[in-house]
Amino acid sequence: MPQEQAGKTQTKQQAQNAMILAVVRSHIWRGLLETGTVKSIAEIARANKVDGSYVSRIPDLTLLEPDIIDAILDSEEHSC
Repeated sequence: MPQEQAGKTQTKQQAQNAMILAVVRSHIWRGLLETGTVKSIAEIARANKVDGSYVSRIPDLTLLEPDIIDAILDSEEHSC
């Protein structure tokens, strides 16, 4: 595989991994907030060493339609 093609494949894989991680985090973090396990978005941000604005946007991913989430998760299988 040419080096340029390998770089594109790696970049695509990184983007897919980031989407999958965001979807997983969305469900975990929303659950932590809803159950009261954590008291705030700031607490999640500190615990995960990420910016609070990022944490505040991620739980909205739980509102995606199930077929969209399936497509994100299926993209991992098809990229191998």
